This record gives sequence, structure tokens and C-alpha cells, in this order.
Amino acid sequence: MKLVVNIASPPHSGSTLLSTILGSHSKIFNVGELAKAFRENRFFICVYCRNNCSIWSKIKREKFSIDNIYDLLFDVTNKDILVDSSKDFTWFLKKHSQKYEVKIKFIFLIRQPEEFVASLKKQKTIFYKGKRISYSPEKAIVRWTEIVQRLLYFYSQYKEVSYLVKYENLAQFPEKTTEDICNFIGIEFEPKMLQFWNLEHHYLYGNPSLKRSREIFFDKNRYKRILTPLEIKLVRENIKIQTFKKIFGYE
Repeated sequence: MKLVVNIASPPHSGSTLLSTILGSHSKIFNVGELAKAFRENRFFICVYCRNNCSIWSKIKREKFSIDNIYDLLFDVTNKDILVDSSKDFTWFLKKHSQKYEVKIKFIFLIRQPEEFVASLKKQKTIFYKGKRISYSPEKAIVRWTEIVQRLLYFYSQYKEVSYLVKYENLAQFPEKTTEDICNFIGIEFEPKMLQFWNLEHHYLYGNPSLKRSREIFFDKNRYKRILTPLEIKLVRENIKIQTFKKIFGYE
């Protein structure tokens, strides 16, 4: 039986790291952010190979569509498991309303909100309601809470086939966290997964800086160097954020 593992998370939460680690398993192919490729007019460009990709070049030669893309990927990659890190809830719902002869599982990945706000500040913009708008901590907080609220609702609908992961656990304790995720997926952990930079990858979109990595690096004080004390205070004093932090075990 084929399996599709979907990673659902807010942006800037480590989905590229997680999907690349999983894609380093011998039974898994990491698709990357497939939904974004369709939104960008089927812009299938591999982060590693660009236009000269052995996988995506084959896909582009086929009569692919949203309806058959998973089937083609199973055939071309000869893998039993696909990891789709699209993060797009609408995409997941659309895909899984179709009749596939595959099993579906979800990994919900969360990262502390201070890091999300810090990432948007560095980016200087926020993608909100289909538009790019200028960054402000207030807007970033609203964006995070809205996404997480949707994530929790989605999680409640698919709880029996879902697993919740905190980015901080993945980055600080990669072996234990990856072993637990492998158990959830139903495969044996392979140590090579944690040295993903030594392996070949062909995923779409995601964080391009990861391909230069030579370690799994965790900096717990990053947001403190990016956000002002006032911005940190705004995040931590937000009532919705306080509630969500308790749910995820951050407080």
C-alpha cells in the first residue's frame, strides 16, 4: 500500500528541514511544496537541480494534473512513500477528497510564535489574504494565530492519522524525534536520515538555504537578536498566543 505523508504547519516553522530528513529515508521521496508548484502555473523547478532534474523533467514530460500527480510520482521515483510539505490546508482537502488507493497521514509541525514573528520581520512583509503587506508585529501575531487556529481544527478532523511535532524538539533532539516520527509512519529509522546533506534530493520550493547545511543547527536565542523587547512583549502578552502555547506545551 502506498502512503502520502502531509506536513501541515505555519510558514517558517521548519517544514523544509523535516521533509528533507524524511526524504533521506530509502523508502521515501520528498516532493516539497507541491501545491505551490500548481499555484505558480506548474512551475516545477527542483531546488537542487533547477531545470535539469532527473525526477521533475520526467514528470513534466507526462500528462500530469492535480488528479494524477501523486500516481506519477510513485511511478517515477519508485518509492512507497511520498512526503508533501505543501502546508496548504485547502490543497490537502482537495487532494484527499479524491479517490486514491493510498493511505494518508499528517504531521503537524509547530514552532514557537516568537520565531515566526522574527522571520516575518527579517522578510519585511507578510503574505495575508492573497496580498503582500508591510510587516508589523501586530499583523504578524494575527497571522500566526489565524494559521494555528486552522491547523488545530484540521488536526481535530484527522487526529487518528496525525502526529504533532514541535520544531524545537526536532532541532535539539533530532535522532529521538525522527525515530518517533518513523514509528508513526510505520518505517524503521535510518541513521543516514540525519546526514541529509550527503544524499540526493529533488524537492520543490521550501527553504533554499537548507541545501548548504552540513549540520542540524538550533539557535534558541535567534528571535531575541531580531525582535525588540517591545515586540517580544507584544507576542507573549497576546491572549490567543498564551492559549496556544499552553496547548503545545510551550509554557
